[in-house]
Amino acid sequence: MKHRSPAFLLFLLCFSPILAPPHPAPAAEPPSGPAVAGFIDLRQVLLRHPLMREFDLRSRRFQNSASAWVADPEEARARYQGEIAQLEAQQRNLVQQVKGTPGTPGLARPTPQIKETWDRLSEIRVRIAALKEAIEATRLAGTYLHGAGTGVESLAPIIQTIVRDVRTMVRALTARHGNLPILDLACFQPAAPEPPPDRNLLFQNLQGVIWQGNPDPRLLQAWLREFRRFLRQEQPDRFSHPFRHGFLDLRQEAVSSLQFGTP
Repeated sequence: MKHRSPAFLLFLLCFSPILAPPHPAPAAEPPSGPAVAGFIDLRQVLLRHPLMREFDLRSRRFQNSASAWVADPEEARARYQGEIAQLEAQQRNLVQQVKGTPGTPGLARPTPQIKETWDRLSEIRVRIAALKEAIEATRLAGTYLHGAGTGVESLAPIIQTIVRDVRTMVRALTARHGNLPILDLACFQPAAPEPPPDRNLLFQNLQGVIWQGNPDPRLLQAWLREFRRFLRQEQPDRFSHPFRHGFLDLRQEAVSSLQFGTP
């Protein structure tokens, strides 16, 4: 997988609408022999993370976190503390459920019920940590120097948490499949649904200009862009998926195996 720095994710969150549900790519054919690499969709993984549920596209900030601006810090602290109390109560109930679940000797993997409970506990831990940081942020006068909004630097700790969890998942996924390289499908697809191709430009058949010599590079680049868009939309099974043969589709496994923090 191509590692993306926290700064790059910060740029995406602030300036690009990538959090819209990704356009589903067709399934890759299972490799007939050893796979050359696996692939995941980082957009799906990011949307799976509990902190992303709090991201507000309008403000470009995470609600109920240290990046959220609040008009009344005291009211916000009381609200955050109430949410923490509710989450801690859920946490205690879930721990009791796990303790009361009989184990199976020699079981290689946890039962679906236990895995679901551990996933929920992990999500609760992440939310409690974020709310505690939000409480501390309301006590910092510097949080409100920007007026009705927080500085972009307030996003950095939250994004670092998300990146850490995603990288932990990718390392575990790679090790599980014999150190198989893992690529990100999102790097090879548009960040958002593309508009229809410009057929007026496309049907000028500028490919013939190449053989005439000295084509206008800007016009030719624009034509190639529309031609690529045309192929993706007209024949998506062939041209919208870069990993058709010899690659292992790990998208669903990545989403289901994402863990948050340390159990």
